[in-house]
Amino acid sequence: MSQDKGKLAKWVVPSFGDFSSGSASSAKKRRQDGSQPTPQIKSDSNEIPWVEKYCPKSVGNLAVHKKKVESVYDWLQLALIQPEVPKFCLVKGPAGSGKSTTVKVCGKNLGIDVMEWITPSNFSNFKVFSEENDFPGNKEFDCYKSDRQMFRDFVIKGSRFHSLFSSTGSKKIILIEDWPASFLRDPTPLHEILEEFAQSGKCPLVMITGEDNVFNKLIPENLIRQYSIDVFAFNPMAPTLLKKVLCDISAKEAPSNLNAKDIIESICQSSCGDLRSAINTLQFACLRGFTKGAADAVKGKSQQKSPENKRRRLDEQGQKKQLAKIGGRDAPDDFFHVISKALYAKREDNGALKTSPSQIVEKVTDKSEMFTGFLQENYLDFMPDIQAAAKCAENLELASRLLANSVRISN
Repeated sequence: MSQDKGKLAKWVVPSFGDFSSGSASSAKKRRQDGSQPTPQIKSDSNEIPWVEKYCPKSVGNLAVHKKKVESVYDWLQLALIQPEVPKFCLVKGPAGSGKSTTVKVCGKNLGIDVMEWITPSNFSNFKVFSEENDFPGNKEFDCYKSDRQMFRDFVIKGSRFHSLFSSTGSKKIILIEDWPASFLRDPTPLHEILEEFAQSGKCPLVMITGEDNVFNKLIPENLIRQYSIDVFAFNPMAPTLLKKVLCDISAKEAPSNLNAKDIIESICQSSCGDLRSAINTLQFACLRGFTKGAADAVKGKSQQKSPENKRRRLDEQGQKKQLAKIGGRDAPDDFFHVISKALYAKREDNGALKTSPSQIVEKVTDKSEMFTGFLQENYLDFMPDIQAAAKCAENLELASRLLANSVRISN
């Protein structure tokens, strides 16, 4: 029995955060190969994601356009002048454009408590007990709250009552970014909650959404006009701002590891304006150990033509390719550019299409109805004869029916 315990104890020794033995052996192996040791980043920086560690604390540190920050800041100031009148704000934009961070930082600088809704991920959080049998032992009277009911209680009751842990008194806003999945399928209950909030809400409500067609159905244009919702549209982060933030972080975390500008520029290009993705990619690159030589290989600096240097140069170029894959995102095509691909349908010399229909459909998945509408309006100018026009009209009619059926099934 004691031998079994000894065997089991040996299996519990390793730790995920301890890479000292592995790094020492790998460093020794690199010295034997003649390559330079990879500079390591600080050990304590691995424990906290850099997105959280370098989250801006003041308005001046936000990597967002100044006019956009000023507009959100001024709206929060005006919304708190008359707290008895409920005000709505919709902040929309692509992922990683600084929407929620801007609202939180502006609220913090104004001394506002930001009450953010987080959808419970554990099913046990939905469990409540009846008033008559308020104890967990009696399973007969146990009941559950839906995510819609919990969301409604948070928004309505949170606006009426003040938190015991609040340090700012009555200055607060409600922030909604993590939308329950049930609202994305059927937004009608959400519209009812917003109507109730407009009648009895006591604080501003800030809603954050993306640019997909799903979010357009979540908060449609008629709802925006009905409740006079102020809309702030954020754009993808500019490459210059991305580069500045990444250079500042790399200078603090790993000054000897990521001095190469080419690597940071590669991250900026692959992130497509997503600051969160760019910072995560930078952290992964530091943990992976991409050396400065990888950037030199990209620049094409002259080195001695020896087999060892050639092998090292190929490895560094491979690191460059791997870095582009970490957190990389496909750059979205413009909507009208995709329509032109369908209408003009350029072909290769052998007659094959340069862009297949399946690739075009994948790029307009969230705007299918608008896409078919544009095709119906413009397809006649591209038809060679009446037979082709009739066939195209038949296919467009079939596409409209399929889209109508899919919307009916989803609802």
